[in-house]
Order: sequence, then C-alpha cells, then structure tokens
Amino acid sequence: MPHIAFRVDDLEKEIAGKNILLDPYAPIDGYEVAIIEEDGAVIEFVKTDLDDETLAKMEFTDLA
Repeated sequence: MPHIAFRVDDLEKEIAGKNILLDPYAPIDGYEVAIIEEDGAVIEFVKTDLDDETLAKMEFTDLA
C-alpha cells in the first residue's frame, strides 16, 4: 500500500500509543523500521544512521 515515510531520531517515541501495523524491525544493520496507521493513513517511520548517499545506492531488494 502506498504510504509516506519519515526519518526519525527516536522510533519508540514516535510509535508510542499508536496503532502499530508492523512492529519495529531491522532489515539491515543501521536501519530500523516501524509502520503505524493513523486516521486511515499508513505511515512508516525509519530510524537509521546510514547517510542519504548510502541509502540512495541501495536497491529496494537490499531491504527485503
């Protein structure tokens, strides 16, 4: 499902008290993701210490 994603500093803080669709998980080292639903919208939160250049070089399949 199409959704918006936000890069955050504190993943646990952002999802606290929210309707969690996907609990936090780390598909790769240095990249943690959680997905919530708020007012019918699916929202992804990403906490990462990877820089934008490194992320841009990765293919979507690298995160599967």
